[in-house]
Amino acid sequence: MTSSYAVTDPTNLHDNGYTTDQTNYRESSVFARWVFRTDATYMHLKTWNTIYGSYPAWTHIGVLVNEALNTTLEAVAANAQQFEVTLPAGHKAVELVAGLQSKPAATLLGTFLKSVYFAGGITKQISPSTLSDRVVVYGDSITVGANATYPTSEGWPVLLRANIPIAVEAWGYRTLYDDAHTVPLRAALVAQLASFGPGAIWLAIGTNDYGLEEWSAADFGTAYAALMDDLHVALPSATIYCQTPIERTDESANIFGDTLGDYRTQIATAVSTRTAFAILVDGTDVAFPQSPGDLDDGTHPTTAGHAKYYAAVKAVLGV
Repeated sequence: MTSSYAVTDPTNLHDNGYTTDQTNYRESSVFARWVFRTDATYMHLKTWNTIYGSYPAWTHIGVLVNEALNTTLEAVAANAQQFEVTLPAGHKAVELVAGLQSKPAATLLGTFLKSVYFAGGITKQISPSTLSDRVVVYGDSITVGANATYPTSEGWPVLLRANIPIAVEAWGYRTLYDDAHTVPLRAALVAQLASFGPGAIWLAIGTNDYGLEEWSAADFGTAYAALMDDLHVALPSATIYCQTPIERTDESANIFGDTLGDYRTQIATAVSTRTAFAILVDGTDVAFPQSPGDLDDGTHPTTAGHAKYYAAVKAVLGV
């Protein structure tokens, strides 16, 4: 590729579960990466975001050089944004990391890469591969790095990439109810998670089912157990890590009369009869973020809390 070559729509993304072209941007999984090697010393990036109006501080695209953070790009308005990035001299590996995503309404919000122009040097895209040791994390805003200063480099799943291939299937406000309160919805979720070809799945869901009062703990538990069974059928060799929700400052009873502890109990009960392929992870263990010191708002970890979360998951996975 020559120095003036423009990549108008990077299509070969790592750790990506979505490939639907949009009119003005390319939707990708949260923390999906475009990875390439280059001698170029300058990039002009075009991005598109739909999240600025709701979460202006989280319109992030991460830029890593040789696996170290180079810069974090933050939009100052919605829709199209352009950035200039100076790269160090010499041959290097570069990663562009998509930002967090959220769905407070009917439309998924996020920040997406649209095109990249290079100046100086030769650039070669690195093709992703399906890795049997990949871990797919299914979760909510905590999983997408919410309340870390820079989610694309400080969210706990991103930190894990230093140890093992990680893909993230998550967005803010997500509940298991969104994905599993009907059989067709649950089947679609299983197909999505299975499409990553993972060796393991980390389920980090449930705090919003309680906090947003989507359904009772008992109904949540029934759907959670069914999801585990369906995942095992789809991925019989995969290990399913079932992490109970981390602590919140307030865990009082919701409109169903259930505390967050009741949802944790349902997860533990589901795992207890499925230990051949599932492992229970106690999210209230002191190794995980706990209130109040590790939490920014009583629910989401601080940057330091995400680092603590990462260390806890790393220890469980043994990587």
